[in-house]
Amino acid sequence: MEISAAAFVDLPYFREELDKFGVEFLFHQPLGDYYLTGPDANCDTVAGLAGKKIRSFGADIPKAHEAVGAVPVSVSVGDVYEALQRGSLDYSFINRGNILSNRLYEPGTYNCGPVMAITGHLIVINSKVWGNIDAADQAIILEEAKIAGEAYIQSVETAEDAAGAAIVAAGGTIKPFPAEELAKWKAVAPDLLQNWVDDMTSRGMGDQATEVATYWRNIIDAN
Repeated sequence: MEISAAAFVDLPYFREELDKFGVEFLFHQPLGDYYLTGPDANCDTVAGLAGKKIRSFGADIPKAHEAVGAVPVSVSVGDVYEALQRGSLDYSFINRGNILSNRLYEPGTYNCGPVMAITGHLIVINSKVWGNIDAADQAIILEEAKIAGEAYIQSVETAEDAAGAAIVAAGGTIKPFPAEELAKWKAVAPDLLQNWVDDMTSRGMGDQATEVATYWRNIIDAN
């Protein structure tokens, strides 16, 4: 979230992209850490995921699942419970808040994680509305948006920890996904940032994408 917010200030491409949609960036809404949920306890190792049908979504996450030999399956949140019951999914892939609210701990006792986190949605304001707000009030909104973005992380973590405790109280089991196993996963996972650069290059925007990727990697490497 910090890198993305900094890139929005330092690089023109993010603002140009949002300008196409007529919105102004305020802050990111982070999502909770993602867990693998299913009836099989072997969700805490890379080897245990091989051949397993795992809920997936989007263009990139299935590639990360395929990297460890899992089979990505597109299933909407509302259909996960039945998919776990019927065996059309071996493991769900979602945060603890949704595991709790959808009672996924019933068909899937074991919850292994965290294995991923998502920066989440963009919170924006319509550009025309923004233009009708005077500069002093805009400054206040931007200041509060920065505070909200930072506070949101702790708020989500607190809520997710409470959901995890409630899952255990309801009979579910939460198993940590060991750091050494996550390292194995990362070692075989595709370089999604480079994949994005390659895709943007095929669209004629390779120079801009390379600049963005270099910016991101420099900050990541420095930390």
